[in-house]
Amino acid sequence: MAATTPHAAPTEVRIRVIGGSTTGKTVLIRHHVLGLYSDEYDPTDGSYRALKLVQGKSIVFDLEDFRLDSCSNSAFVDQVILQDADAVITVIEPTRPTATDELERVWSHSLDPAFKERRDTKRLVEVVVVLWWEDEMSGDGQDTQEWREGMDRGRRMAERAGGAHVLPVKARSGQGVAEAFDAVAMKVMEMRAAKAAEGATGDQHAAP
Repeated sequence: MAATTPHAAPTEVRIRVIGGSTTGKTVLIRHHVLGLYSDEYDPTDGSYRALKLVQGKSIVFDLEDFRLDSCSNSAFVDQVILQDADAVITVIEPTRPTATDELERVWSHSLDPAFKERRDTKRLVEVVVVLWWEDEMSGDGQDTQEWREGMDRGRRMAERAGGAHVLPVKARSGQGVAEAFDAVAMKVMEMRAAKAAEGATGDQHAAP
């Protein structure tokens, strides 16, 4: 009888989603986990989990979102939000500039300092998602002032985050959602592989 090859166990990727109130964090998560859009304001409660196939690899996405009012305390960010996080997605919604202003203030005050140590030691993947509501866009949205300003703000935040990716996503159709989460998952896998390679090199140098 031919031997069977056991399937590899799924890899867990822990992603925390941060953004202002009503900026679409729940929309983003539910599109990815449930494949649906809801126009009701119904914030997530706790974490969501979903098994997805990403480039042939089974990935369990562990997702949880946090509002800005819980992110103003650096200790909370460090000890709760980032305690076991592999990645953080920061959501910007350009048609709500006041929320983006508040996000940038909190990000500078408490989020970025908490991220820095993990960023410097390559233990955190950061992505900025610019979330668009199609009914508030003109044409494909990419020729509007809001589009340009939103992407510019996303790029500035990404540059301060050490060159994080900036990914556009459409809220109602979900266009770009799978690509965003897949990109995060693959970045986490690359980060883990790099850390494992560093550890193996260190072990070789330490050997007599």
